[in-house]
Amino acid sequence: MKYTNPLTKALKWQKAWFFLDDDVQHVMVSGISSTTSAPVYSVLDQRRQVGSVFTDTATVGKTKMQTVWHGDVGYLVLASAKLTTEAASKTDRAFQTTFKSKIQKLRLNNVRNDEDVSAVFDGAHNTAMVVFWDASGGSVTFTEAGLPPFTLSANSNAAVIYKVDSGEITVTDPSQSLSSAKITVALGHGVPSSLPFLNKLPSKTLTFTLPQGGVAGQSATQKLR
Repeated sequence: MKYTNPLTKALKWQKAWFFLDDDVQHVMVSGISSTTSAPVYSVLDQRRQVGSVFTDTATVGKTKMQTVWHGDVGYLVLASAKLTTEAASKTDRAFQTTFKSKIQKLRLNNVRNDEDVSAVFDGAHNTAMVVFWDASGGSVTFTEAGLPPFTLSANSNAAVIYKVDSGEITVTDPSQSLSSAKITVALGHGVPSSLPFLNKLPSKTLTFTLPQGGVAGQSATQKLR
């Protein structure tokens, strides 16, 4: 989602939702700009309160996080972010018996998050997810443990999911304005690939024909071969 106040142009921001395996969502906010002194909030949960709101802390990898549990949904927020709850909240470690096991399984790497690219790598499932915000596309490089470094590039704005183990790439155009998109996967220089579809060539480009008309915005999928 890319937003600019249509009347005053005083506030703009970008927000990407990445839907990962195991019922996990990863949200990245970038490009926040405001010309006023009014506070800017990114809302985690806005609904009728169901029971108590529990808050605590956790460590994911080497990153200290704030945790929130409400209505059978758990949230992880960077400890450096200011967290606000407009409800009766309490600290109770008991809720972690439900939430802790999923936290410990997370292997997420925020690769990049700026006005041009939002990218995350899910190490538990070897999946790269990218939003190319700019109309001309862009590129982002992933250097993940156990994998050869690789770069994903797009020739236009697009949302891309790359499942590294299977070579499956899914592309969508949220703007619903494009008829096609090109995605390139390139290996780091001089690095042998453990992936069969990239053994012979250092890079491959796929051209996606995107849905039009009433199904514009739906995804298209291909496999590297």
